[in-house]
Order: sequence, then C-alpha cells, then structure tokens
Amino acid sequence: MTNTLTDAIESIPARLEPSRAARLLLWTITGFFAVMILWAAFSKVDEVAVAQGRVIPSKQLQIVSNLEGGVVKAILVKPGQKVAAGQVLLELDKTMFSAELGKTSGNYDALVARAARLQAEVAGTPLRFPEGLAARTPSVVTTESAVHSAQMANLTTETSAAQARLDQARRSLGEAEAAASARAQEADLRARELSMVAPLVEKGIDFELVEIDLSAGQHRESDYRARSSTGRVPMLSHGDFDLSESSAISEYLDELFPAPGHVAVYPEHMADRARARQIQAWLRSDLVPIREERPTTVVFDQPIDTPLSPAARARRPPPSRPPASAPRARPT
Repeated sequence: MTNTLTDAIESIPARLEPSRAARLLLWTITGFFAVMILWAAFSKVDEVAVAQGRVIPSKQLQIVSNLEGGVVKAILVKPGQKVAAGQVLLELDKTMFSAELGKTSGNYDALVARAARLQAEVAGTPLRFPEGLAARTPSVVTTESAVHSAQMANLTTETSAAQARLDQARRSLGEAEAAASARAQEADLRARELSMVAPLVEKGIDFELVEIDLSAGQHRESDYRARSSTGRVPMLSHGDFDLSESSAISEYLDELFPAPGHVAVYPEHMADRARARQIQAWLRSDLVPIREERPTTVVFDQPIDTPLSPAARARRPPPSRPPASAPRARPT
C-alpha cells in the first residue's frame, strides 16, 4: 500500500506536462501583448474631450452695426471667413429707406419751391423755380405759384392803398404848406401895411385902405405893375404919385407932412435919422429870419412867446465898431 502511494505521487509531474494547444495559446497571448506594446510605443492617439466653454479671440471683437438700423436682407459672409476692408458683409432691405428718402426729398423740394417764391416776392422779380423741380413735384410748384399770385395781388392792393394814402398825405401837406405860406404872406402883408399905416395914423392923416388879394395874384396884374415899379405891397397912392417899399413910404410921408404940424416919424437930428435908416436897412437885409418870426405885428399888436428858431438865433447884431479891414468913408 505504501508503494502504491509513492507511485501515484511520482506520476503527478508526468501528468502536469502542458499540452501542445496550451503552449500555442500562451505564445499567442505573449505575441499579442508584444505587438500592442510596440504599437503603443510608435503610434499617436488623438484624444477627444466634450465639454462646455468660451472662445476668446486673440484680437479685439469687431461689432458690425448700422447707424440708421434696418432689416437684414442677406448675409454675404460666413462664420470664420476672412474679409477685406471695404467688403460688403450684409445687405439691408431698402424698402424703409426708400420711403424715408422719398419723404425727405419731397420736403426738400417743398422748401426749395418756398424759398424761390419768397425770394421772388422780396426782390419783386418773376417767379422762377429751379430746373427739374416742376418735373419732380408738379403739385408743389402749382401750389407755390398760386400762393405767389395771391401774395402779389395782395401786395399790389396794399401798395395801391398805401400810395393813395401817401398821395393824400402829400396833398394835405401841400395844402398845409400853401396855407402856411398864405398865412405868412398875409402876416407879412399886414406887417407892411402896418409899417405904412403907422406913420399916417401918427401924423393924423386921413387915408383909404384898399386890400390886394395876394393869393389871387392881384399884385401881378398889369394895372398894378404899371403903377408899382417893384410890383410889391404895400403901395402908397398920393394923387398921381405911387410909391412902394415901406421905408421909402415912411420917409416920403415924414417929409410931406413935416413937424411941428405933424408928429415926426424920424428923429430931428440928421445923425439920428441916419442911424434909424441904418437900422431899417439892417433889418431888411440881415435879419430876415427874425423878421419872419417877429414881424411888425409883434411890436404893435400881438406879442409872441415862442422862442426863436436856431436860424433866427444864429443872427447876431453887427459889431458896435467896424472891423479894421472894413472900408470906412470920412467926409471932408
């Protein structure tokens, strides 16, 4: 029994010897791993990872925008495509812009037509619109032409009315000036009459006063001019002798009706009479503005409180002694 156990143990290694199929499988596995090790050593494997993230460009982002806005009709580029400066990227729908352009053009043409009308009205020239405006906007041209015609008609009416008022004012001014001139002539005539009548009254001489209508031109009639060599008033008629000019009449009456039978008009002494005649001549020649504003009636009848005009105030009495260069006569 002991021998039998020993033989069984010694026969185990013989039974453990691998079979041919096992050896082939071992070499196949060994070869597979060797090939995989060589492939892993010399081959490149791409790794793909799926995750969420952000793409940050290396340069500044370029935002494409339109100032006026609009509706995008077409996109002419693709994402990632390289573009050049000035290249068209988007195409906008022009419907809205065409409508806005038409509205703006219409407003512009209306303003141009109005400006042409206003310029024509200001300058008083015929209305002329810019070339092509009537073809673009005939309704605006028609409207502005009608407004221009109405404005010119209204202006003509107002001008005619203003001219009529101006003519009436001129006629009124002419009438007022004529009336003022007539009153001035009448005042001058009264002053002259007073200068002639005063010596007659002072000397107590009876006389008859005949009025001459200066506005009717009686002093220019042939009968009056035949009697008065100067054709002026007043005129003294004494018998067949006619004399005009107030100073000449005063001297004639003073000599014709002398003192002491009558009141003397001029001073008794020769020097005083010469001085009186000097003052008369000075009044007639140099003080015309004062004589017009202060006639003889102011002295004898109606004083005037109105100040003298600048022209009258500019007159100055002559110096008490003549200048060194003035001629002087000395009787011998």
